[in-house]
Amino acid sequence: LRLDLRGFRYRSIVSDMTTEERLDWLAKAEQRPLPMSGWGRTKLREGVKDFDPQPYTQLARVMKAQGNRRSAARVLFARERRMAKAEFQREIARARSFRSLIPILLRASFFRGVAFVFRTMFGYGHFPARALVWFAVSEILSPLVSGVPSRASGGHAGRIFHDGGVRWRMVETAARCGIL
Repeated sequence: LRLDLRGFRYRSIVSDMTTEERLDWLAKAEQRPLPMSGWGRTKLREGVKDFDPQPYTQLARVMKAQGNRRSAARVLFARERRMAKAEFQREIARARSFRSLIPILLRASFFRGVAFVFRTMFGYGHFPARALVWFAVSEILSPLVSGVPSRASGGHAGRIFHDGGVRWRMVETAARCGIL
């Protein structure tokens, strides 16, 4: 069974499929192989497929229009992961010789690391609440790790609690700033 969804457009979805089932279905869609040039066809380059984000974007657009914003964000998140993986594979496929592969691998690995940070901390921008969690964790752990006294901790280095009370540094700082 060949499934080619490139350019396929629709306005609504009437189905009992879950978001995960839809993502599995999209993952099965046929991807076209990258054109090979340069140093010849090697096993490293033969399995490289290009990625078309349009079916994911279309599904997310329809889900969002039908009021399912959370599922649309999950689809866009999956699209970003597939795009990052395809970009990594494209970078490797561009190598013209084994000697040129090393700098390409280093550069691609660096950008893959950056993508990991954005995926983990912000969900590629589709899950912004993750940033609040990371902020809270860093606010709680930073005085413990650094050992530097902060104004919010009352000058006590490496301690979250002070004055005999159970006050978190972050909550106290928010209260001083008038947020709470």
